[in-house]
Amino acid sequence: MTLPLLAPLPQLTRQVIHRGYDRRSCWVHARCAFIPGKGDAPETAIVTLQKCVMGTSEAVWDLFDGIAIQRSDDGGRTWSLPEMQPAFRRWPEPGGVEVAVSDFTPQWHAATGKLLGLGHTCRYRNGALIPAAGRTRETAWSVFDPARNQWGPVQLLEMHDRQRFFSAGAGSIQWVERPDGELLVPIYFREAGEQLHPASRVLVMRCRFDGEQLTIQELGGELSVDAYRGLGEPSLTTWGGRYWLTLRNGERAYLADSEDGLHYCEPEPWRFDDGEELGSIDTQQHWARVGHRLFLVYTSRRDDNAHVVRYRAPLFMAEFDPERRVLIRESEQVAVPNRGGQLGNFGGTQRTAGEAWICASEWMENAGEWNPEVWNALKARFPGADLPRLAALPGRCGLCELGGADNSVHLVRATLPEKVEPGCGTAAE
Repeated sequence: MTLPLLAPLPQLTRQVIHRGYDRRSCWVHARCAFIPGKGDAPETAIVTLQKCVMGTSEAVWDLFDGIAIQRSDDGGRTWSLPEMQPAFRRWPEPGGVEVAVSDFTPQWHAATGKLLGLGHTCRYRNGALIPAAGRTRETAWSVFDPARNQWGPVQLLEMHDRQRFFSAGAGSIQWVERPDGELLVPIYFREAGEQLHPASRVLVMRCRFDGEQLTIQELGGELSVDAYRGLGEPSLTTWGGRYWLTLRNGERAYLADSEDGLHYCEPEPWRFDDGEELGSIDTQQHWARVGHRLFLVYTSRRDDNAHVVRYRAPLFMAEFDPERRVLIRESEQVAVPNRGGQLGNFGGTQRTAGEAWICASEWMENAGEWNPEVWNALKARFPGADLPRLAALPGRCGLCELGGADNSVHLVRATLPEKVEPGCGTAAE
């Protein structure tokens, strides 16, 4: 039974901070963070985003080339144009291999007063991603210098067991800073020799960051599921005296919780309070704190979004009830609308004023005829369109444009209403 919503819905203010692309590459992985201001000075808002080079065949995918930033020094009212960061240029390795950093997320570290960014490495040869079985991966990190407006040199986190952590990275995650300044950082990983499906597992690392070096102090227990693609892209938060992990899987999204932040219960599928599963398929979810309430931001399979790869638009948000371990159906809102581009690789952060900011760029790639469900949905939704011609463009980007997508970078501010009617409660803590 669905219980009535007691608390008012957050107010969502939407803004496009950048739009447009050249049909050869598009901005992806847009994520935001804040640097607190000194005295009465406003916070500095930083958005990281990176270029994805779009190919013309099914084999060309996830070609990432550099990371840029957009910056606002007036509370998000105005933004700079994307500025490429020299530290994130690809670098060579033996055998004709090139290495890039992708899935990067910035987050403020209060103990050191530094903006830390975490992601992971991708390796390419001959203009294509190296097959997963032979592709090693590391957690990559960098520290931002606000005076220079530049990210510092990319560093790779040292893992002492390279056999176990052959492919291990902190891509597209959220992590937690403990009161003592140590970090709880979730990663997903595969051992050497394991196949991509369904070997990916998750654990949380307790790390120390002194402002200059990031080191591992302790590894938590492994989490796994016997399902397609295993577990990946974990995002962590703490709420109500417990730690909560939301986890990507190829078939559904999972939730796990912990008392100490390192050892978690068996993952269980995400559900609404009416018993229905979340419907988030093969993409990430992230947490959003809005004042004194906790929300999940996610994608979901619905009746009208099969024309978007993996149902990755729109972005929804709904309030989390930690006692029942469910999302409140009546609280669901569309955070970023569906315009045909993928929104699944997004980010979220909390402003010191209690706002949650959600940042998502429209990823201008579509599966086209290679995915019959997507292709049939496109034909049904746009019966007059010349789909073969649009699908011949790099990344099948013309299919995304049918819905109005233009690689816009969307910023959504979620705030609680200033006035709450007497008797209104909250479903969180």
